[in-house]
Amino acid sequence: MRDTPNGLTIEEIARAAHLSRTTATKYLNSLFVSGQINMRKSGPAKVYSLSARLPADQVLSKSSGPVLILDDAYTVREASESFLHTFGIRREDLTGRDVAGTAIGPGFIGRIRDSVKQALAGSESVVDAWIPIGKEWRAFRIRIVPLVFGWGAKGVAVRLEDQTGELMAREENSFLADMLNDSPVAITVADFSGNLLYTNKMTLELHGYSSAEFLKKTLMDLDTPDSREGIAMRMKSLMERGKLSFEVEHVHKDGHLIPLEVHAKVVKWGDRDVIVSIATDITERKRAETEIRESEDKFRTIFEHSPYPIAINSAPEQKFLAVNPAFLKASGYTEEELLGKNPTEAGFLSLADATKLAARSLLLGRLENVPLALRAKEGRMIHVIFSSIPVTIAGRSAHLTVSVEVTRLKWVEEELLKKTEDLDTAYRELMAIDRELRRNNDLLRRNEQVLRENAETFRALVEQSMEGIIIVDFSGNVLFANRRALDIAECPPDLRMTRSFNVFDLVSRDFQENAVRDFQQISRGIESYEVYYKFLTVEQNEKWAACIGKKITFRGTPAVLISFRDVTGRKQAEEELRESEQKFSTLFENNPVPLTLVSAEEGRFVDVNEAFLNGTGFSRQEVIGRTATELNLFSDPDAYAGMVARLGEQKQVQGLEMQCRKKNGDLATCRFSSRIILTAGRPHIISTIENISERRAADIAFQTMVSSMLGTSGLEALDRITENLATWLRADCVMIGRILPDREHVEVVSMIRDGKRIAGFSYALEGTPCEDAGEKGFCLYTDNVAQAFPQSRDLQEFGIRGYAGTPLRNSDGEVVGIICIMTRKPLDLPPSARQIIDIIAVKAAAGIGSVPLPQNFRKGTGETAGTVREDTPQEDDCTRGKGQRNPA
Repeated sequence: MRDTPNGLTIEEIARAAHLSRTTATKYLNSLFVSGQINMRKSGPAKVYSLSARLPADQVLSKSSGPVLILDDAYTVREASESFLHTFGIRREDLTGRDVAGTAIGPGFIGRIRDSVKQALAGSESVVDAWIPIGKEWRAFRIRIVPLVFGWGAKGVAVRLEDQTGELMAREENSFLADMLNDSPVAITVADFSGNLLYTNKMTLELHGYSSAEFLKKTLMDLDTPDSREGIAMRMKSLMERGKLSFEVEHVHKDGHLIPLEVHAKVVKWGDRDVIVSIATDITERKRAETEIRESEDKFRTIFEHSPYPIAINSAPEQKFLAVNPAFLKASGYTEEELLGKNPTEAGFLSLADATKLAARSLLLGRLENVPLALRAKEGRMIHVIFSSIPVTIAGRSAHLTVSVEVTRLKWVEEELLKKTEDLDTAYRELMAIDRELRRNNDLLRRNEQVLRENAETFRALVEQSMEGIIIVDFSGNVLFANRRALDIAECPPDLRMTRSFNVFDLVSRDFQENAVRDFQQISRGIESYEVYYKFLTVEQNEKWAACIGKKITFRGTPAVLISFRDVTGRKQAEEELRESEQKFSTLFENNPVPLTLVSAEEGRFVDVNEAFLNGTGFSRQEVIGRTATELNLFSDPDAYAGMVARLGEQKQVQGLEMQCRKKNGDLATCRFSSRIILTAGRPHIISTIENISERRAADIAFQTMVSSMLGTSGLEALDRITENLATWLRADCVMIGRILPDREHVEVVSMIRDGKRIAGFSYALEGTPCEDAGEKGFCLYTDNVAQAFPQSRDLQEFGIRGYAGTPLRNSDGEVVGIICIMTRKPLDLPPSARQIIDIIAVKAAAGIGSVPLPQNFRKGTGETAGTVREDTPQEDDCTRGKGQRNPA
């Protein structure tokens, strides 16, 4: 350009510099914005020539993107329309103002401050940063280039290029790529020629190849010969339908076969159709299917060819699911006549026999070698030895039954038993006659009379008993029942329970297992205890019974006597009470408000919830069983005694405020609401306790603020503010300082430290938390502020740990001072403290403006001579006239 004063076009410059047209354009735009070249239009072409300085209006008129022009004092000289639109700010709110004091300043200038300094020194720089715009954040590439204004002053041009969309898209693509590669299923992409275009890590692990090896393969290379034959058909189906699910076998690198379940879909890959496949290794599933199939084949062979009748019945319905040929031959039925029916419906067993078998199966868990008489199709009786075991088929409970026919043996056995019984009976009769002849007739009569009287007495007691009494055999059949038992079971007057009922028919299904277990123990002679069962009456009403049983001999055979009474009403009441207690306990324990339950008779804590323990600092063991007086909970015992007396008279107290003492000795203002209730038949006091200390502190602080703002001005108002803040927040030091004209030093206008008033000194602002407060607004360091600002040795010297500070602004919004609070222990501000401090800061800013600068202020150094206010006792080195160093 030096050799061509008339200028060059972009194409000429690109050829001369051996650059692409795009690169040359970006470079020329940078030079143009930095003021090093001029640009003019010659027809459709742009001609560039060297320039000695940058006209700011030309930069703005020629740039379509956001541009901001600053001078060396960070004052906004101009901004492009695009910049104003991007940040949603008006030109009059921006131009001519310090950029740090504008609406965009806090989130914008802080991210490019160092780059602006470099540009003012003559060095161009580029920064990538996220900038807050309204409620959202956007990513920009920011180019800061030096420029010179027409009047010779230095400045910078800040150009922004929005890269949010590109960055978000790049991050999203990276996330999706990582998600696909780390997927637990095998994912591949192939074209319709079988060439592999993409694979993830799981696919490589499944096949044993590296990525480079795998992508050289085709689907023909991976499929086994049998699977390979179906590739063309699968491709055709995918072209027609767009998606397909199928099973294939692939060959691993080491040669073993991998069965896969594949779900494939046709998608767009650039400008062509490709197949995305998701494959799952089904090796274990195939192995399990093979084992199940082999097991089923073995069982079916045994089942079909066994010479013994075998059947499979569902549980608990006992319906026939399968029968073998031997079963059909022995019973005379066809398979269609049996399947779906139970033995009673098929006519094999009576309902009573089926019930006995079910009870015995429940009792023993299985049946082995049980003699049984079955009725065949023609009505003939078949005697079998019957066995049944529980099995699981297709996830359902069932019973496998095996029978051995012993009809002929049974007939022979019955004949022998009959003859034996006849002989035995005859023998017993002869022996009885012989014994009777030997007995004394008088003794016989007396014994008969005693037996008769005992029998009558027993019958009268049983019949008039208020408890139900039944006698059952070991199968559960009722042998005897008294009148009360019939009433409880709701039997009609003309129906007798004996010989008509089985006790297990009445017991609810949920309790049958327990009933069988208890019945079995009694039959073994084990002493029983009172148990509770739910049962259904004859009228199908649900009741509860309290039962106790004993093994006896009834009519010469072992039996069980059961005494029971109706406890339905009591059970219902217990259930309602249990639900009520559960609701109360849940509400009591999980309530966020502290709750206590105290015995009204003894004044001792019966229960407290977690909120009470957390609020007072006591453990449950320290509280339960003790009184409030023993725990020293109330700072005013008379007030507590008054609350107790009021409770005794009115039975409740609402919103009573008292001072309470925590375990660590701290006092808290609490609001009590209590009432007397009955628990377990005894009077108790239930109380809710609300800690309102912070609310009271906030009220006091607000009143303090108001009192400090009314009737005072100038230094008096500032002293009142520091004193009240120190008292309210229990601060070791509170200070109000004015930022001196050099903007580098702070003059302390009002300060109180350790209860003493200190004044008349200044300190350097740099490297202190006050500098942060002045630049960023309200700052809070709850602890370790000295470590955060190691340059401030005063923080170390005075042992300052907690810090809170906020700027004081004049009516123009300029920061003119600082108000700060410091503590030697961690600073814990109340929730409303910041709002109150911000309000007080307005009053302090007005007051500091009315206090004149000190006469001994030395311009250029920002220092003043340190003194102690006359109204402050002089007790240490920090208050004996030396120059003071402020910990802030």
